[in-house]
Amino acid sequence: MNLRIGVIGLSLACAGWCSAADGPVWAIDRATSPDSAEELKAIQGLVKTLQKKAQPATVALLLGNDEERRSGVSCGSGVIVSEDGLVLTAAHVIMRPNEQVVFKLANGASVNGVTLGLNPGTDGGMARITDKAPSGYPGAKDGKWPFVETAPSKDLKKGQWIVSLGHPGGPKPDRPPPVRVGRYISYDKAGFGQRNDLLNTDATLVGGDSGGPLFTLDGKCVGIHSEIGDNLDINRHVPMEKFKTDWDSMLRGNVVFRDERERERATKVAMNVMFDDTVNDAVKIEEVTADGVADKAGSKAGDVIKTVNGKPVNSPDEIRAMLPSFKPGDKLKLDVQRDDEKLTLTVRLTARSRK
Repeated sequence: MNLRIGVIGLSLACAGWCSAADGPVWAIDRATSPDSAEELKAIQGLVKTLQKKAQPATVALLLGNDEERRSGVSCGSGVIVSEDGLVLTAAHVIMRPNEQVVFKLANGASVNGVTLGLNPGTDGGMARITDKAPSGYPGAKDGKWPFVETAPSKDLKKGQWIVSLGHPGGPKPDRPPPVRVGRYISYDKAGFGQRNDLLNTDATLVGGDSGGPLFTLDGKCVGIHSEIGDNLDINRHVPMEKFKTDWDSMLRGNVVFRDERERERATKVAMNVMFDDTVNDAVKIEEVTADGVADKAGSKAGDVIKTVNGKPVNSPDEIRAMLPSFKPGDKLKLDVQRDDEKLTLTVRLTARSRK
């Protein structure tokens, strides 16, 4: 019997936790195959326990307009990592910040949310469920969401058993996120133009799984599904460490880039202002381009921008990090301090000159 197939089948059929009294206890970081039926049962017990907690926290993301959401042409997976509905997913699933999302839950119910920040280079992304958790949803309490813990992937051993969840082929009625068991293979430099280091496993992924969680057997999320390899046993995942590096910036809804050159290439809009980078902990406008969009909105040199679209900003770099997520014609609502006066200005962004 193929042990991988056997573990998958047994994990879905197991009636409960396999304690030490039932046989051997399986070490989470063990990197060999089970040697007996008892050891296979020990793995199955861990998978069943993980499944009970991880399935309610694994969601599908439906993006685009109403028709696209209904058809499922633009969908991916994600995992809830906090009681207030923060979701980790893949950058190529959400594409840009501040987009409306419909989340499909494990029981088929739908809730609403919004995309946050992303890093195209690592393929990491964030979104948030804005609705409260429905009463009676597994693991939910007082409107708070069930969630999983995250952990670094650096201690994974080659051959260590891992578990993958997601929504292959998109969410299906009456089908909770399927559980697939596999093994950690390597830490590869691969995919997306050879730009990022990814975890490689043989836990098979298909379309729709992107953004879903990768777990160790103790239920810690160590990676997010990123891409499908040429063979079924090549499946790549963003290590959790890469999320931690960009965590605060993505929470603020920023698009994160490796360097200034990459950010410049992605920025398609301009505010027609220059910021004073010598001022600490404030966003002060040093110069306003005559007849530019900021000038037409009423901006003046010396204005200090306090918020952008309701989000507090404390440095020019925070605004620069936001700009790649906008397109020409989008509006920025700025709360501005001008001497002793507080103003609200609306700037309609223009296309950035490529000269």
